[in-house]
Amino acid sequence: MNDQTPFAYPQWAISASQQAGLLKVAGVLAVLSALYAVWFARRERDPYPLFVFIGAGVSVLYEPLGDILTKVAYPPLNQLTLMTALGRPIPLWMLPNYLFFFCVPVLLLLQFVVKPGVSKLRWFLTYAGVTLFVAAFEQPGINSDAWRYYSETQAYSINTYPFWVAFANSQTLYMIAVGVALLRRNGISRQLSFLYIVLVPMLLVGAHVAPNIFVTAAIYSTRNPLIINAAAALSVACCILNVTIGYHLVSGEPSRVPARASRSLILP
Repeated sequence: MNDQTPFAYPQWAISASQQAGLLKVAGVLAVLSALYAVWFARRERDPYPLFVFIGAGVSVLYEPLGDILTKVAYPPLNQLTLMTALGRPIPLWMLPNYLFFFCVPVLLLLQFVVKPGVSKLRWFLTYAGVTLFVAAFEQPGINSDAWRYYSETQAYSINTYPFWVAFANSQTLYMIAVGVALLRRNGISRQLSFLYIVLVPMLLVGAHVAPNIFVTAAIYSTRNPLIINAAAALSVACCILNVTIGYHLVSGEPSRVPARASRSLILP
């Protein structure tokens, strides 16, 4: 473990050829992501998908903090490094990975799901599907030792992968899509769509940190598996709550709170 930082993490290396392979795969995915963003922008006659693509790349600045909060690390020895922050070296291939992972799923959600009139069944079945996708997406990297979830106190681990992370990451993709949809509906015009370069990272950080603060606090403060599992369950519940709120905000379905009751929350 690295004892030179407040949050220790494992020290290991992968070969240069494996790093090059990861960079090539992530690079191909990033190119496909860029092509899709261009196609979507032309289809919508609005440049916002291009700025979502760029914002996804800028979001890589969050990766060191996200790694600390989730207790995941990349092999730091002999690493081809993109940047180092908070004592965490981040591999170069992570940039094209962000350009794909936080762009293509978000744009697909905006194209097919995150829109007024969407059915509740489609919304939540898609969330379940995205959760399974992000869990499967990590398995090749874990199996090849390209990254490690290293805490012995992680909750609900399968193949060392803490499954609550899948709920967190899929919810983050949903919340970015919901945020973009609502901002487009309420003030971010075509002329201002360049603002998504900074808004996408802001949406990502808020969506990823807020519901997971419970499990992060637990895995850094105790080794009691009951407490950690309970905190992880609470974080998963908060992720599902966010997705549910997002549905009501986007779908156009009116609130079921009676008007008199809603007024009573405001008026004395």
